[in-house]
Amino acid sequence: MIHSKLYPYYVKVKTNPLWLVMFLIGRFRIVYSFIISFYKNSKPKNYDLRFSSFVDLKVDDAVDSLEKDGVYLGLQIPKSILQEILSFANTNNCYGDADYMCGFLYSEKDKAIKQHGKPFIRGEYYNTAMLCPAIKKLASDPKLLDIATKYLGKTTVFTGSRLHWIFVVKEARYDLNKAAMNFHYDLNDYRSLRFFFYLTDVDLLSGPHVCIRGSHKRKKLTYLFSLIRRQPEAELLDYYGAENSLTVCGAAGFGFAEDVFCFHKATPPISKDRLLLQIQFNLHNYGEQTDIVDPILLKRCLSS
Repeated sequence: MIHSKLYPYYVKVKTNPLWLVMFLIGRFRIVYSFIISFYKNSKPKNYDLRFSSFVDLKVDDAVDSLEKDGVYLGLQIPKSILQEILSFANTNNCYGDADYMCGFLYSEKDKAIKQHGKPFIRGEYYNTAMLCPAIKKLASDPKLLDIATKYLGKTTVFTGSRLHWIFVVKEARYDLNKAAMNFHYDLNDYRSLRFFFYLTDVDLLSGPHVCIRGSHKRKKLTYLFSLIRRQPEAELLDYYGAENSLTVCGAAGFGFAEDVFCFHKATPPISKDRLLLQIQFNLHNYGEQTDIVDPILLKRCLSS
């Protein structure tokens, strides 16, 4: 059990020793401020905002909201991009619970579950930014890049996209850890920004995202010094105030930006499956939060 939990960390350290330095000290805001001071004389890249897909998006409003609350609501992807991503999701294999050997089309989900013998909690797509032009377009959108650059404090690095389903599971209890359904914060860099887009309608019964506003700026020392980034919900609501717990609902195409150092979680869908796209930007690329997988490793679990 201990070996299985520590091995991923060993792989990360072996691949990039600087990741360990970031993981140990990156949770302290003073360290981020110190890191950014090294970049104060560098000139961030300027982006031509006229070519953004987000016509009505106000960059400075988004950055101000992120600084204050750690989250910004109000993104909306155009219908043409939404439809292109949905078409991609319907015509490419997703992989049950991220198992490279369990690929199936979403329309084949029930058949795949029957063959698997138990429900899948989620379905992951791989190599999405390379295979789907619409996702690649979002990852290079000038307004999203400008928001990320201004918020992070230097010209940003796109570190990966993630497209995945969370499925309704009626026959069994969810493994909350498998689908990030416990409150936690992510430590992917000294500062990270993630854009989320709902690709299906999301209400209170279809797996809304929940975050705690302001938790990116203020954490108990016990939270910072613990290697465990999950914390009990009741304790967090008591510390930050229940009024700062934000449940994010929206129609297909709705999006939001979040500093993932905020405490956040997914919730189990009850009425219908949820499809979500994530696009992440960091100061550096430590090889995390990427969906790139050698296609040779990906196999269908159903015959064509």
